[in-house]
Amino acid sequence: MSRESAFDRLHPALQHHIVNSLGWTSLRPLQERAIPPVLDGDHALLLAPTAGGKTEAAVFPLLSRMLTEGWSGLSVLYVCPIKALLNDLELRLRTYGTLVGRRVDRWHGDVGAARRRAILQERPDLLLTTPESIEVMLVSSRSEPRVLFRDLQAVVVDELHAFAGDDRGWHLLAVLERVRRLAGREIQRLGLSATIGNPRALLDWLAPASSRPRRVVAPGGDAAGPASAHLDHVGSIRNAAKVISALHRGEKRLVFCDSRAGVEALSAELRQCGAETFVSHSSLALDERRRAEEAFSQSRDCVIVATSTLELGVEGERAFGRRHFMELMSVFTSEPLFSVRHGRTELGLVHPLSFHVHRGGPVVLLLAGRSWEVSHVDWNHRIAYVKVTTEKGRSPWVAPGIPLSFDLCRAIRRVLAEGSFGVEASQRARIRLDEIRQDFSWVDATDTAMVRDRTGANRWWTFAGLRANTVLGELSGPLRLPTAREDNLWIRLRDGVGIEELKLRLHRATSDATAGVFPIADDAVDSLKFSACLPRKLAARTLRQRGSDARGVRACLREPIRQVTLG
Repeated sequence: MSRESAFDRLHPALQHHIVNSLGWTSLRPLQERAIPPVLDGDHALLLAPTAGGKTEAAVFPLLSRMLTEGWSGLSVLYVCPIKALLNDLELRLRTYGTLVGRRVDRWHGDVGAARRRAILQERPDLLLTTPESIEVMLVSSRSEPRVLFRDLQAVVVDELHAFAGDDRGWHLLAVLERVRRLAGREIQRLGLSATIGNPRALLDWLAPASSRPRRVVAPGGDAAGPASAHLDHVGSIRNAAKVISALHRGEKRLVFCDSRAGVEALSAELRQCGAETFVSHSSLALDERRRAEEAFSQSRDCVIVATSTLELGVEGERAFGRRHFMELMSVFTSEPLFSVRHGRTELGLVHPLSFHVHRGGPVVLLLAGRSWEVSHVDWNHRIAYVKVTTEKGRSPWVAPGIPLSFDLCRAIRRVLAEGSFGVEASQRARIRLDEIRQDFSWVDATDTAMVRDRTGANRWWTFAGLRANTVLGELSGPLRLPTAREDNLWIRLRDGVGIEELKLRLHRATSDATAGVFPIADDAVDSLKFSACLPRKLAARTLRQRGSDARGVRACLREPIRQVTLG
Protein backbone atom coordinates (compact mmCIF):
# COMPACT_ATOMS: atom_id res chain seq x y z
CA MET A 1 0.00 0.00 0.00
CA SER A 2 1.24 3.50 -0.79
CA ARG A 3 1.91 5.78 2.15
CA GLU A 4 0.32 9.15 2.85
CA SER A 5 -3.11 7.93 1.85
CA ALA A 6 -6.52 7.52 3.45
CA PHE A 7 -5.54 3.89 3.99
CA ASP A 8 -3.29 5.09 6.84
CA ARG A 9 -6.38 6.18 8.79
CA LEU A 10 -7.62 2.60 9.10
CA HIS A 11 -6.94 0.67 12.30
CA PRO A 12 -3.43 -0.91 12.19
CA ALA A 13 -4.82 -4.45 12.63
CA LEU A 14 -7.11 -3.99 9.64
CA GLN A 15 -4.29 -2.50 7.58
CA HIS A 16 -2.14 -5.53 8.39
CA HIS A 17 -4.76 -8.07 7.30
CA ILE A 18 -5.70 -6.21 4.09
CA VAL A 19 -2.05 -6.30 3.01
CA ASN A 20 -0.84 -9.61 4.46
CA SER A 21 -3.92 -11.87 4.86
CA LEU A 22 -5.85 -10.72 1.79
CA GLY A 23 -2.74 -9.94 -0.25
CA TRP A 24 -4.04 -6.62 -1.56
CA THR A 25 -1.39 -4.24 -2.89
CA SER A 26 -3.73 -1.24 -3.15
CA LEU A 27 -7.30 -0.11 -2.65
CA ARG A 28 -9.58 0.83 -5.52
CA PRO A 29 -10.32 4.55 -5.96
CA LEU A 30 -13.80 4.27 -4.42
CA GLN A 31 -12.46 2.32 -1.44
CA GLU A 32 -9.73 4.91 -0.84
CA ARG A 33 -12.08 7.88 -1.12
CA ALA A 34 -14.79 6.33 1.07
CA ILE A 35 -12.50 5.99 4.11
CA PRO A 36 -12.60 9.63 5.37
CA PRO A 37 -16.39 10.18 5.28
CA VAL A 38 -17.17 6.75 6.72
CA LEU A 39 -14.60 7.11 9.52
CA ASP A 40 -15.95 10.60 10.26
CA GLY A 41 -19.48 9.19 10.68
CA ASP A 42 -20.98 11.03 7.71
CA HIS A 43 -23.99 9.75 5.81
CA ALA A 44 -22.63 8.70 2.42
CA LEU A 45 -23.66 7.30 -0.95
CA LEU A 46 -20.94 5.18 -2.57
CA LEU A 47 -21.28 4.87 -6.34
CA ALA A 48 -19.52 2.39 -8.59
CA PRO A 49 -20.39 -0.10 -11.35
CA THR A 50 -21.03 -3.76 -10.58
CA ALA A 51 -17.96 -5.43 -9.04
CA GLY A 52 -16.54 -1.98 -8.32
CA GLY A 53 -15.64 -2.73 -4.70
CA LYS A 54 -18.57 -0.93 -3.03
CA THR A 55 -19.00 -3.52 -0.27
CA GLU A 56 -15.39 -3.22 0.93
CA ALA A 57 -15.55 0.56 0.57
CA ALA A 58 -18.25 0.62 3.25
CA VAL A 59 -17.27 -2.35 5.41
CA PHE A 60 -13.52 -1.77 5.82
CA PRO A 61 -13.84 1.65 7.49
CA LEU A 62 -16.77 0.38 9.59
CA LEU A 63 -14.62 -2.51 10.85
CA SER A 64 -11.94 0.05 11.60
CA ARG A 65 -14.41 2.09 13.67
CA MET A 66 -15.45 -1.06 15.54
CA LEU A 67 -11.83 -1.52 16.62
CA THR A 68 -10.91 2.11 17.20
CA GLU A 69 -14.09 3.16 19.01
CA GLY A 70 -14.67 -0.12 20.85
CA TRP A 71 -18.07 -0.93 19.36
CA SER A 72 -19.68 -4.04 20.85
CA GLY A 73 -22.84 -6.02 20.24
CA LEU A 74 -24.80 -5.61 17.01
CA SER A 75 -23.30 -2.38 15.68
CA VAL A 76 -23.82 -2.65 11.89
CA LEU A 77 -26.81 -3.76 9.80
CA TYR A 78 -26.08 -4.62 6.16
CA VAL A 79 -29.39 -4.49 4.25
CA CYS A 80 -29.96 -6.00 0.78
CA PRO A 81 -33.07 -6.08 -1.42
CA ILE A 82 -32.78 -9.80 -2.25
CA LYS A 83 -31.75 -12.87 -0.30
CA ALA A 84 -29.52 -14.16 -3.08
CA LEU A 85 -27.28 -11.13 -2.64
CA LEU A 86 -27.08 -11.71 1.12
CA ASN A 87 -26.11 -15.33 0.57
CA ASP A 88 -23.44 -14.30 -1.91
CA LEU A 89 -21.95 -11.70 0.46
CA GLU A 90 -21.96 -13.73 3.66
CA LEU A 91 -18.75 -15.72 3.17
CA ARG A 92 -16.77 -12.67 2.06
CA LEU A 93 -17.91 -10.46 4.94
CA ARG A 94 -17.54 -13.28 7.45
CA THR A 95 -13.91 -13.61 6.32
CA TYR A 96 -13.25 -9.89 6.80
CA GLY A 97 -14.86 -9.90 10.22
CA THR A 98 -12.98 -12.97 11.41
CA LEU A 99 -9.64 -11.39 10.48
CA VAL A 100 -10.18 -8.64 13.06
CA GLY A 101 -12.01 -10.75 15.65
CA ARG A 102 -15.56 -9.69 14.74
CA ARG A 103 -18.61 -11.88 13.99
CA VAL A 104 -20.79 -11.65 10.90
CA ASP A 105 -24.11 -13.48 10.52
CA ARG A 106 -27.15 -13.56 8.25
CA TRP A 107 -30.92 -13.35 8.93
CA HIS A 108 -33.58 -13.61 6.23
CA GLY A 109 -36.65 -15.69 5.41
CA ASP A 110 -34.71 -18.84 4.54
CA VAL A 111 -32.64 -18.84 7.74
CA GLY A 112 -33.86 -21.51 10.17
CA ALA A 113 -35.27 -20.93 13.65
CA ALA A 114 -32.24 -22.42 15.43
CA ARG A 115 -29.86 -20.00 13.76
CA ARG A 116 -32.14 -17.07 14.54
CA ARG A 117 -32.24 -18.05 18.20
CA ALA A 118 -28.45 -18.18 18.25
CA ILE A 119 -28.30 -14.65 16.79
CA LEU A 120 -30.68 -13.36 19.46
CA GLN A 121 -28.72 -15.05 22.24
CA GLU A 122 -25.30 -13.87 21.05
CA ARG A 123 -25.54 -10.86 18.80
CA PRO A 124 -23.06 -10.65 15.90
CA ASP A 125 -21.15 -7.44 15.21
CA LEU A 126 -22.53 -7.19 11.67
CA LEU A 127 -25.83 -8.69 10.51
CA LEU A 128 -26.80 -9.23 6.87
CA THR A 129 -30.56 -8.89 6.48
CA THR A 130 -33.58 -7.50 4.57
CA PRO A 131 -36.13 -4.83 5.58
CA GLU A 132 -38.76 -7.52 6.08
CA SER A 133 -36.47 -9.46 8.43
CA ILE A 134 -35.78 -6.31 10.44
CA GLU A 135 -39.56 -6.05 10.81
CA VAL A 136 -39.60 -9.63 12.12
CA MET A 137 -36.98 -8.73 14.73
CA LEU A 138 -38.98 -5.67 15.76
CA VAL A 139 -42.30 -7.44 16.31
CA SER A 140 -41.42 -11.05 17.15
CA SER A 141 -42.27 -12.19 20.66
CA ARG A 142 -39.01 -14.18 20.67
CA SER A 143 -36.77 -11.14 20.32
CA GLU A 144 -36.12 -8.18 22.58
CA PRO A 145 -35.64 -5.36 20.07
CA ARG A 146 -34.43 -2.84 22.64
CA VAL A 147 -31.63 -5.20 23.58
CA LEU A 148 -30.96 -6.37 20.03
CA PHE A 149 -30.56 -2.88 18.55
CA ARG A 150 -29.27 -0.87 21.53
CA ASP A 151 -25.65 -0.83 20.27
CA LEU A 152 -26.39 -0.11 16.61
CA GLN A 153 -24.11 2.52 15.07
CA ALA A 154 -24.44 2.22 11.28
CA VAL A 155 -26.61 0.81 8.51
CA VAL A 156 -25.37 -0.12 5.02
CA VAL A 157 -28.04 -0.36 2.31
CA ASP A 158 -26.80 -2.25 -0.75
CA GLU A 159 -28.40 -1.66 -4.17
CA LEU A 160 -30.04 1.46 -2.74
CA HIS A 161 -31.51 2.42 -6.12
CA ALA A 162 -33.62 -0.77 -5.98
CA PHE A 163 -35.41 0.55 -2.88
CA ALA A 164 -35.87 4.24 -3.64
CA GLY A 165 -39.34 5.47 -4.40
CA ASP A 166 -41.41 2.28 -4.01
CA ASP A 167 -43.25 0.66 -1.11
CA ARG A 168 -40.27 -1.41 0.00
CA GLY A 169 -38.21 1.75 0.15
CA TRP A 170 -40.69 3.54 2.39
CA HIS A 171 -40.88 0.42 4.53
CA LEU A 172 -37.09 0.42 4.79
CA LEU A 173 -37.05 4.03 5.98
CA ALA A 174 -39.78 3.24 8.50
CA VAL A 175 -37.94 0.30 10.08
CA LEU A 176 -34.68 2.26 10.17
CA GLU A 177 -36.40 5.07 12.05
CA ARG A 178 -37.84 2.60 14.55
CA VAL A 179 -34.39 1.04 14.99
CA ARG A 180 -32.87 4.52 15.50
CA ARG A 181 -35.31 5.22 18.32
CA LEU A 182 -34.52 1.92 19.99
CA ALA A 183 -30.79 2.64 19.77
CA GLY A 184 -31.31 6.11 21.18
CA ARG A 185 -28.81 7.72 18.80
CA GLU A 186 -28.40 8.93 15.24
CA ILE A 187 -27.47 5.98 13.00
CA GLN A 188 -24.92 6.50 10.25
CA ARG A 189 -26.50 5.60 6.89
CA LEU A 190 -24.40 4.37 3.98
CA GLY A 191 -25.96 3.63 0.61
CA LEU A 192 -24.31 1.56 -2.13
CA SER A 193 -25.51 1.99 -5.69
CA ALA A 194 -24.61 1.66 -9.32
CA THR A 195 -23.80 4.98 -10.94
CA ILE A 196 -26.97 7.06 -11.31
CA GLY A 197 -27.97 10.50 -12.52
CA ASN A 198 -29.39 11.93 -9.27
CA PRO A 199 -27.07 10.77 -6.46
CA ARG A 200 -27.65 13.68 -4.08
CA ALA A 201 -31.42 13.24 -4.23
CA LEU A 202 -30.98 9.53 -3.48
CA LEU A 203 -28.76 10.27 -0.47
CA ASP A 204 -31.26 12.83 0.83
CA TRP A 205 -33.96 10.19 0.50
CA LEU A 206 -31.91 7.72 2.56
CA ALA A 207 -31.24 10.21 5.39
CA PRO A 208 -34.21 12.59 5.17
CA ALA A 209 -34.28 14.20 8.62
CA SER A 210 -30.66 14.29 9.73
CA SER A 211 -28.35 17.26 10.17
CA ARG A 212 -25.27 15.00 10.02
CA PRO A 213 -22.90 15.80 7.09
CA ARG A 214 -23.46 13.78 3.95
CA ARG A 215 -21.18 12.92 1.04
CA VAL A 216 -21.54 11.39 -2.41
CA VAL A 217 -18.43 9.33 -3.17
CA ALA A 218 -18.01 8.58 -6.86
CA PRO A 219 -14.47 8.28 -8.26
CA GLY A 220 -15.68 9.08 -11.76
CA GLY A 221 -17.88 12.00 -10.68
CA ASP A 222 -21.42 12.12 -9.37
CA ALA A 223 -23.30 11.58 -12.62
CA ALA A 224 -23.76 8.31 -14.43
CA GLY A 225 -21.58 7.61 -17.43
CA PRO A 226 -22.95 6.27 -20.71
CA ALA A 227 -24.31 2.74 -20.51
CA SER A 228 -22.59 -0.01 -22.44
CA ALA A 229 -25.26 -2.00 -24.27
CA HIS A 230 -25.71 -3.94 -27.48
CA LEU A 231 -29.17 -4.39 -28.96
CA ASP A 232 -30.13 -7.43 -31.01
CA HIS A 233 -33.34 -8.89 -32.44
CA VAL A 234 -33.75 -12.66 -32.60
CA GLY A 235 -37.46 -13.06 -33.29
CA SER A 236 -38.35 -15.88 -30.89
CA ILE A 237 -37.44 -17.53 -27.61
CA ARG A 238 -35.96 -20.48 -29.48
CA ASN A 239 -33.68 -18.18 -31.46
CA ALA A 240 -32.78 -16.31 -28.27
CA ALA A 241 -31.68 -19.59 -26.70
CA LYS A 242 -29.51 -20.41 -29.71
CA VAL A 243 -27.81 -17.01 -29.56
CA ILE A 244 -27.30 -17.04 -25.78
CA SER A 245 -25.93 -20.60 -25.77
CA ALA A 246 -23.36 -19.60 -28.37
CA LEU A 247 -22.31 -16.32 -26.73
CA HIS A 248 -19.42 -16.20 -24.24
CA ARG A 249 -18.91 -19.96 -24.08
CA GLY A 250 -16.90 -20.96 -21.05
CA GLU A 251 -18.22 -18.00 -19.08
CA LYS A 252 -21.10 -17.38 -16.67
CA ARG A 253 -24.08 -15.67 -18.34
CA LEU A 254 -26.95 -14.02 -16.46
CA VAL A 255 -30.18 -13.61 -18.47
CA PHE A 256 -33.21 -11.63 -17.27
CA CYS A 257 -36.79 -12.15 -18.48
CA ASP A 258 -39.84 -10.03 -17.70
CA SER A 259 -41.97 -12.91 -16.40
CA ARG A 260 -41.75 -16.34 -14.78
CA ALA A 261 -43.29 -17.85 -17.90
CA GLY A 262 -40.52 -16.33 -20.00
CA VAL A 263 -37.87 -17.67 -17.61
CA GLU A 264 -39.23 -21.20 -17.84
CA ALA A 265 -39.64 -21.15 -21.63
CA LEU A 266 -36.14 -19.79 -22.25
CA SER A 267 -34.59 -22.20 -19.72
CA ALA A 268 -36.15 -25.19 -21.43
CA GLU A 269 -34.88 -24.05 -24.85
CA LEU A 270 -31.38 -23.41 -23.47
CA ARG A 271 -31.23 -26.96 -22.12
CA GLN A 272 -32.27 -28.21 -25.55
CA CYS A 273 -29.25 -26.34 -26.90
CA GLY A 274 -26.99 -28.19 -24.46
CA ALA A 275 -26.28 -25.26 -22.14
CA GLU A 276 -26.03 -25.93 -18.40
CA THR A 277 -28.92 -23.82 -17.16
CA PHE A 278 -30.16 -22.70 -13.74
CA VAL A 279 -33.48 -21.02 -12.97
CA SER A 280 -34.49 -18.45 -10.37
CA HIS A 281 -37.91 -16.93 -9.71
CA SER A 282 -40.23 -16.59 -6.73
CA SER A 283 -42.40 -19.65 -7.40
CA LEU A 284 -39.52 -22.11 -7.33
CA ALA A 285 -38.73 -24.13 -4.24
CA LEU A 286 -35.91 -22.97 -1.99
CA ASP A 287 -33.51 -25.73 -3.10
CA GLU A 288 -33.99 -24.84 -6.76
CA ARG A 289 -33.30 -21.15 -6.10
CA ARG A 290 -30.23 -22.02 -4.03
CA ARG A 291 -28.84 -24.02 -6.93
CA ALA A 292 -29.12 -20.89 -9.09
CA GLU A 293 -27.52 -18.74 -6.37
CA GLU A 294 -24.62 -21.17 -6.00
CA ALA A 295 -24.14 -21.20 -9.77
CA PHE A 296 -24.18 -17.39 -9.75
CA SER A 297 -21.28 -17.27 -7.30
CA GLN A 298 -19.30 -20.43 -8.17
CA SER A 299 -19.97 -21.80 -11.65
CA ARG A 300 -18.14 -20.58 -14.73
CA ASP A 301 -19.64 -22.13 -17.87
CA CYS A 302 -23.40 -21.86 -17.32
CA VAL A 303 -26.48 -19.72 -17.89
CA ILE A 304 -28.63 -18.41 -15.02
CA VAL A 305 -32.11 -17.33 -16.16
CA ALA A 306 -34.06 -15.19 -13.72
CA THR A 307 -36.83 -12.67 -13.43
CA SER A 308 -35.69 -9.08 -13.50
CA THR A 309 -34.71 -8.76 -9.83
CA LEU A 310 -33.45 -12.30 -9.26
CA GLU A 311 -36.72 -12.22 -7.31
CA LEU A 312 -37.40 -11.18 -3.77
CA GLY A 313 -37.78 -14.75 -2.55
CA VAL A 314 -41.18 -14.30 -1.06
CA GLU A 315 -42.60 -18.39 -1.81
CA GLY A 316 -47.16 -16.94 -0.37
CA GLU A 317 -48.91 -15.55 2.78
CA ARG A 318 -51.69 -16.58 5.15
CA ALA A 319 -54.37 -14.29 6.57
CA PHE A 320 -52.71 -11.89 8.97
CA GLY A 321 -53.38 -12.12 12.67
CA ARG A 322 -53.03 -15.85 13.24
CA ARG A 323 -49.32 -15.85 12.42
CA HIS A 324 -48.23 -12.77 14.35
CA PHE A 325 -48.71 -10.16 11.62
CA MET A 326 -46.72 -12.11 9.04
CA GLU A 327 -48.24 -9.87 6.32
CA LEU A 328 -45.78 -7.21 7.50
CA MET A 329 -42.82 -9.42 6.82
CA SER A 330 -43.30 -10.16 3.14
CA VAL A 331 -43.49 -8.00 0.08
CA PHE A 332 -46.43 -9.30 -1.94
CA THR A 333 -49.82 -10.75 -1.17
CA SER A 334 -50.49 -13.90 -3.20
CA GLU A 335 -53.27 -16.37 -3.83
CA PRO A 336 -53.15 -19.87 -2.27
CA LEU A 337 -50.78 -21.88 -4.44
CA PHE A 338 -50.19 -25.60 -4.90
CA SER A 339 -46.91 -27.25 -4.00
CA VAL A 340 -45.52 -29.28 -6.92
CA ARG A 341 -43.63 -32.35 -5.73
CA HIS A 342 -41.57 -35.01 -7.42
CA GLY A 343 -41.44 -37.74 -4.80
CA ARG A 344 -40.44 -35.92 -1.61
CA THR A 345 -38.72 -33.07 -3.45
CA GLU A 346 -40.66 -29.81 -3.72
CA LEU A 347 -40.10 -28.19 -7.11
CA GLY A 348 -42.08 -25.00 -6.62
CA LEU A 349 -45.51 -23.39 -6.35
CA VAL A 350 -48.13 -22.95 -9.08
CA HIS A 351 -51.62 -21.53 -9.40
CA PRO A 352 -54.54 -24.03 -9.14
CA LEU A 353 -55.71 -23.01 -12.62
CA SER A 354 -52.68 -24.91 -13.88
CA PHE A 355 -54.65 -28.13 -13.36
CA HIS A 356 -57.89 -26.90 -14.92
CA VAL A 357 -56.80 -25.29 -18.18
CA HIS A 358 -55.65 -27.93 -20.66
CA ARG A 359 -56.86 -29.46 -23.91
CA GLY A 360 -57.49 -33.00 -22.80
CA GLY A 361 -54.89 -35.59 -21.93
CA PRO A 362 -52.41 -35.22 -19.07
CA VAL A 363 -51.43 -31.84 -17.61
CA VAL A 364 -47.75 -31.16 -18.33
CA LEU A 365 -46.12 -28.28 -16.46
CA LEU A 366 -42.92 -26.45 -17.31
CA LEU A 367 -41.16 -25.81 -13.99
CA ALA A 368 -37.48 -25.23 -13.15
CA GLY A 369 -36.80 -25.45 -16.88
CA ARG A 370 -38.06 -29.08 -17.11
CA SER A 371 -41.31 -30.77 -18.13
CA TRP A 372 -43.39 -32.61 -15.50
CA GLU A 373 -46.59 -34.62 -15.98
CA VAL A 374 -49.12 -34.21 -13.19
CA SER A 375 -49.99 -37.68 -11.89
CA HIS A 376 -52.16 -36.74 -8.89
CA VAL A 377 -53.57 -33.58 -7.29
CA ASP A 378 -54.35 -33.50 -3.57
CA TRP A 379 -56.86 -30.65 -3.52
CA ASN A 380 -57.34 -30.65 0.26
CA HIS A 381 -53.64 -30.29 1.03
CA ARG A 382 -52.82 -28.25 -2.10
CA ILE A 383 -50.19 -30.64 -3.40
CA ALA A 384 -49.62 -31.75 -6.99
CA TYR A 385 -47.51 -34.86 -7.54
CA VAL A 386 -45.61 -35.05 -10.82
CA LYS A 387 -43.32 -37.34 -12.77
CA VAL A 388 -40.66 -36.67 -15.37
CA THR A 389 -41.87 -36.57 -18.97
CA THR A 390 -40.43 -35.85 -22.38
CA GLU A 391 -43.64 -34.08 -23.46
CA LYS A 392 -43.40 -30.32 -23.92
CA GLY A 393 -44.61 -28.55 -20.78
CA ARG A 394 -46.73 -25.42 -20.46
CA SER A 395 -45.87 -22.51 -18.22
CA PRO A 396 -48.21 -22.45 -15.19
CA TRP A 397 -48.40 -18.65 -15.05
CA VAL A 398 -50.51 -16.25 -17.04
CA ALA A 399 -49.50 -12.68 -16.20
CA PRO A 400 -51.24 -9.42 -17.16
CA GLY A 401 -49.46 -6.83 -19.26
CA ILE A 402 -46.72 -4.93 -17.47
CA PRO A 403 -47.46 -1.23 -16.87
CA LEU A 404 -44.69 0.63 -18.68
CA SER A 405 -43.57 4.02 -17.43
CA PHE A 406 -44.32 7.30 -19.18
CA ASP A 407 -40.61 7.84 -19.88
CA LEU A 408 -40.18 4.39 -21.44
CA CYS A 409 -43.23 4.81 -23.68
CA ARG A 410 -42.03 8.24 -24.80
CA ALA A 411 -38.66 6.68 -25.61
CA ILE A 412 -40.50 4.16 -27.80
CA ARG A 413 -42.17 7.08 -29.60
CA ARG A 414 -38.83 8.82 -30.09
CA VAL A 415 -37.20 5.70 -31.56
CA LEU A 416 -40.14 5.18 -33.93
CA ALA A 417 -40.00 8.81 -35.03
CA GLU A 418 -36.24 9.28 -35.27
CA GLY A 419 -34.91 5.75 -35.83
CA SER A 420 -32.08 6.13 -33.33
CA PHE A 421 -31.46 3.49 -30.65
CA GLY A 422 -28.83 5.41 -28.74
CA VAL A 423 -26.86 2.16 -28.29
CA GLU A 424 -24.91 -0.20 -30.51
CA ALA A 425 -27.25 -2.45 -32.50
CA SER A 426 -26.82 -5.53 -34.65
CA GLN A 427 -27.72 -5.56 -38.31
CA ARG A 428 -30.73 -7.75 -37.49
CA ALA A 429 -31.96 -5.19 -34.98
CA ARG A 430 -31.53 -2.31 -37.42
CA ILE A 431 -33.40 -4.18 -40.15
CA ARG A 432 -36.24 -5.01 -37.77
CA LEU A 433 -36.44 -1.41 -36.59
CA ASP A 434 -36.71 -0.21 -40.19
CA GLU A 435 -39.58 -2.65 -40.78
CA ILE A 436 -41.42 -1.45 -37.67
CA ARG A 437 -40.85 2.20 -38.54
CA GLN A 438 -42.43 1.63 -41.94
CA ASP A 439 -45.59 0.43 -40.20
CA PHE A 440 -45.47 3.45 -37.85
CA SER A 441 -44.33 6.08 -40.33
CA TRP A 442 -47.07 8.41 -39.03
CA VAL A 443 -45.49 8.71 -35.55
CA ASP A 444 -44.20 12.15 -34.59
CA ALA A 445 -42.23 12.87 -31.42
CA THR A 446 -44.07 16.13 -30.68
CA ASP A 447 -47.74 15.14 -30.63
CA THR A 448 -50.29 12.40 -30.00
CA ALA A 449 -52.31 10.93 -32.85
CA MET A 450 -55.86 9.68 -33.40
CA VAL A 451 -55.37 6.82 -35.84
CA ARG A 452 -58.03 4.99 -37.84
CA ASP A 453 -56.36 1.83 -39.05
CA ARG A 454 -57.17 -0.46 -41.97
CA THR A 455 -59.65 -2.47 -39.87
CA GLY A 456 -61.62 0.65 -38.91
CA ALA A 457 -60.38 0.65 -35.30
CA ASN A 458 -60.07 4.13 -33.80
CA ARG A 459 -57.16 4.53 -31.39
CA TRP A 460 -55.70 7.55 -29.62
CA TRP A 461 -51.95 6.88 -29.59
CA THR A 462 -50.64 8.72 -26.54
CA PHE A 463 -47.40 6.80 -25.85
CA ALA A 464 -48.00 7.70 -22.22
CA GLY A 465 -47.90 4.39 -20.32
CA LEU A 466 -50.70 2.33 -18.79
CA ARG A 467 -51.11 4.43 -15.64
CA ALA A 468 -51.53 7.70 -17.54
CA ASN A 469 -53.77 6.05 -20.14
CA THR A 470 -56.04 4.68 -17.41
CA VAL A 471 -56.76 8.25 -16.28
CA LEU A 472 -57.00 9.59 -19.84
CA GLY A 473 -59.44 6.81 -20.68
CA GLU A 474 -61.63 7.85 -17.75
CA LEU A 475 -61.44 11.50 -18.85
CA SER A 476 -62.54 10.45 -22.34
CA GLY A 477 -65.76 9.16 -20.76
CA PRO A 478 -68.38 8.01 -23.34
CA LEU A 479 -65.93 8.53 -26.22
CA ARG A 480 -63.91 5.54 -25.08
CA LEU A 481 -64.91 2.10 -26.39
CA PRO A 482 -66.44 0.56 -23.24
CA THR A 483 -65.43 -3.02 -24.06
CA ALA A 484 -61.75 -2.16 -24.58
CA ARG A 485 -59.00 -1.94 -21.96
CA GLU A 486 -56.29 0.69 -22.04
CA ASP A 487 -52.88 -0.20 -23.45
CA ASN A 488 -49.47 1.25 -22.59
CA LEU A 489 -49.38 3.10 -25.91
CA TRP A 490 -52.98 3.82 -26.91
CA ILE A 491 -56.63 4.20 -25.87
CA ARG A 492 -59.40 2.61 -27.97
CA LEU A 493 -62.13 5.13 -28.85
CA ARG A 494 -65.56 4.62 -30.40
CA ASP A 495 -65.73 4.53 -34.16
CA GLY A 496 -66.56 7.93 -35.57
CA VAL A 497 -65.12 10.00 -32.73
CA GLY A 498 -63.20 13.00 -34.10
CA ILE A 499 -60.38 15.14 -32.78
CA GLU A 500 -62.49 18.19 -31.94
CA GLU A 501 -64.99 16.03 -30.06
CA LEU A 502 -62.17 14.45 -28.05
CA LYS A 503 -60.56 17.84 -27.30
CA LEU A 504 -63.88 19.25 -26.08
CA ARG A 505 -64.51 16.24 -23.85
CA LEU A 506 -61.03 16.42 -22.35
CA HIS A 507 -61.35 20.17 -21.75
CA ARG A 508 -64.64 19.74 -19.92
CA ALA A 509 -63.33 16.83 -17.89
CA THR A 510 -60.14 18.60 -16.82
CA SER A 511 -62.10 21.72 -15.83
CA ASP A 512 -63.82 19.60 -13.19
CA ALA A 513 -62.25 19.64 -9.72
CA THR A 514 -62.25 15.84 -9.76
CA ALA A 515 -60.34 15.58 -13.04
CA GLY A 516 -58.09 12.58 -13.12
CA VAL A 517 -59.96 10.82 -10.31
CA PHE A 518 -61.21 7.50 -11.61
CA PRO A 519 -63.52 5.15 -9.71
CA ILE A 520 -62.08 2.32 -7.64
CA ALA A 521 -64.00 -0.95 -7.40
CA ASP A 522 -64.68 -2.40 -3.94
CA ASP A 523 -62.82 -5.63 -4.70
CA ALA A 524 -59.80 -3.60 -5.81
CA VAL A 525 -59.78 -1.78 -2.48
CA ASP A 526 -60.08 -5.11 -0.68
CA SER A 527 -57.01 -6.38 -2.53
CA LEU A 528 -54.84 -3.59 -1.13
CA LYS A 529 -52.50 -4.85 1.53
CA PHE A 530 -53.82 -3.93 5.03
CA SER A 531 -57.01 -2.48 3.50
CA ALA A 532 -58.90 -3.72 6.58
CA CYS A 533 -56.69 -1.45 8.70
CA LEU A 534 -57.24 1.67 6.58
CA PRO A 535 -60.20 4.06 6.28
CA ARG A 536 -62.01 3.28 3.03
CA LYS A 537 -61.34 6.70 1.52
CA LEU A 538 -57.62 6.51 2.31
CA ALA A 539 -57.36 3.02 0.78
CA ALA A 540 -59.12 4.19 -2.39
CA ARG A 541 -56.93 7.29 -2.61
CA THR A 542 -53.82 5.14 -2.25
CA LEU A 543 -54.92 2.91 -5.13
CA ARG A 544 -55.73 5.94 -7.31
CA GLN A 545 -52.27 7.36 -6.75
CA ARG A 546 -50.63 4.04 -7.56
CA GLY A 547 -52.77 3.50 -10.62
CA SER A 548 -52.29 6.91 -12.19
CA ASP A 549 -49.50 9.11 -13.53
CA ALA A 550 -50.28 12.81 -13.16
CA ARG A 551 -47.15 13.89 -15.02
CA GLY A 552 -47.97 11.70 -18.00
CA VAL A 553 -51.59 12.91 -18.07
CA ARG A 554 -50.54 16.57 -18.03
CA ALA A 555 -47.98 16.01 -20.79
CA CYS A 556 -50.57 14.38 -23.07
CA LEU A 557 -53.15 17.10 -22.46
CA ARG A 558 -50.62 19.80 -23.41
CA GLU A 559 -49.71 18.16 -26.74
CA PRO A 560 -51.63 18.66 -29.98
CA ILE A 561 -53.67 15.73 -31.38
CA ARG A 562 -53.16 14.85 -35.04
CA GLN A 563 -55.58 12.89 -37.24
CA VAL A 564 -54.15 9.90 -39.14
CA THR A 565 -56.05 7.58 -41.47
CA LEU A 566 -54.24 4.47 -42.65
CA GLY A 567 -55.17 3.23 -46.11
